[in-house]
Amino acid sequence: VRTVTARLAGRVDRLYAKYEGQQVHAGQWLYDLYSEELSAEVRKFHLLSRAEYTNESLTKNAASKFEQWGLALEVVKSFDSASIPEALPIMASFSGVILSANVREGDYVTEGSTLFRLADLSKVWAEAEFYENEAGELSRFRTVEVSDNGGGWVAGKIAQVDAGAATGSHKILVRVAVKNTNNRFKPGL
Repeated sequence: VRTVTARLAGRVDRLYAKYEGQQVHAGQWLYDLYSEELSAEVRKFHLLSRAEYTNESLTKNAASKFEQWGLALEVVKSFDSASIPEALPIMASFSGVILSANVREGDYVTEGSTLFRLADLSKVWAEAEFYENEAGELSRFRTVEVSDNGGGWVAGKIAQVDAGAATGSHKILVRVAVKNTNNRFKPGL
């Protein structure tokens, strides 16, 4: 699980990533942020890039700063210096599925505040309980099939057999590692 935090203080004008379970890809726009600091840096970049003495290090420094803030240099360059939007698009720096969204359109955020929690769900664990008398059938690395609750089956390997997990119930907890193609499995289901 990874956390997306606000890299700058400002107001979230528009959300592109809105709901739990939504897939987010690195480089995808997450939200538009109105930030005086960010807008000033974009205007400054445009002013300096028109100057005669512009050099490569200026562009590299600006690109690095914008990247840290989640704003692509290509996006900054695409604006006409006379019509830079008030709210600028902030991108995801990594991919994942939204587990929780802690921000709404119109919210004011401070630098470092948690906006989203994302998880890589390309591989998940499916858990099952078995009675102790069925334990002879269970062994690590054995391939088994897991129902996707949609009528299909997915092959996985037993990753863990934990006899102590369900103490007093005479049951054994088994965790199966499954490739989660097309996000067929969701957390908690």
